[in-house]
Amino acid sequence: NVNERQLAQIQRTAGPVEDLYPLSPMQEGMLFHSLYGSDSGIYTTQLICELNGPLNKDIFEKAWQAAADAHAVLRTGFEWEAVEEPVQVVRRLVKVRLDLQDWKSLDRREQEENLENYLRREREREFDLKQSPLMRLALVRRAEDESLFIWTSHHLLLDGWSLPIVLRDVLTAYNRLRRGEQASLKPERSYRDYITWIKKQDLRAAESSWRRLLKGFKSPTPLPNHQIPAPGDSQHAEQQI
Repeated sequence: NVNERQLAQIQRTAGPVEDLYPLSPMQEGMLFHSLYGSDSGIYTTQLICELNGPLNKDIFEKAWQAAADAHAVLRTGFEWEAVEEPVQVVRRLVKVRLDLQDWKSLDRREQEENLENYLRREREREFDLKQSPLMRLALVRRAEDESLFIWTSHHLLLDGWSLPIVLRDVLTAYNRLRRGEQASLKPERSYRDYITWIKKQDLRAAESSWRRLLKGFKSPTPLPNHQIPAPGDSQHAEQQI
C-alpha cells in the first residue's frame, strides 16, 4: 500500500501516474542486482533488425508511440526509495523518441566498426530505473533503402517471449499509419492481473511440489562446455553445440 505522501513523492519523480503495483519475484531479483550488482548492464537487452526497402522514419516513430500507449509495461518505471516495498510505476504518457543515425557515406567496414561501438556504448549506458521508458530506439541508415533498427531495453520490462508481441503491434501500427488510418492498437491486459494472481498463490504448497519434484537430486545438472568465468571477467562469446 502507498499512502498519499508516498504517492506525491512518486509523482514528483515520474509525473502523472496511471497505476502502481508490486514487482514479481523475478523482477525483485533483477531490480536488486541492477541496483547493487557490480556488473553494470547485465540486464540490458538489445535487439538488432535489418530493415530493407523504403522506410518512413516519422511513421515508424509514431508506430512505436502507439505501442507504448497500448503496452503499459513500456511506460513502466520503478520506485524503491519512497516506499517500504518496491513498486512499478506506470506513467499515463511517455514520449517515444527515435535516435536517427545516417551512415550512408561510410563504407561497410566503417559501418561495422561504428555499429560495434554504438552497441557497446548503448549496453554500457545505464538506465535510470525510475524514469520510463526504460528503452532506447535507434534507426541507422546504411543505404538508401537499407536500415538497422536497434532496440535497447531493460530486462525488468520484457522477456524473450514478449519481444515479438511488441514488434507485431509496432508493425501493425506502422502499416495502418502508412495507409492513412489510425493506429488503433488495443490496450493490452494489465500486468497487474499477473501480480494479483501471484499474490494469491500458496507458497507452501508450491515449495512442497518442488521438493517432491526434485527429490533425489544431489548435485547441479552440468551444462555443456560450461566454464566458470574469472572474477571481473565480463567477456562474452558464442558457443554452438
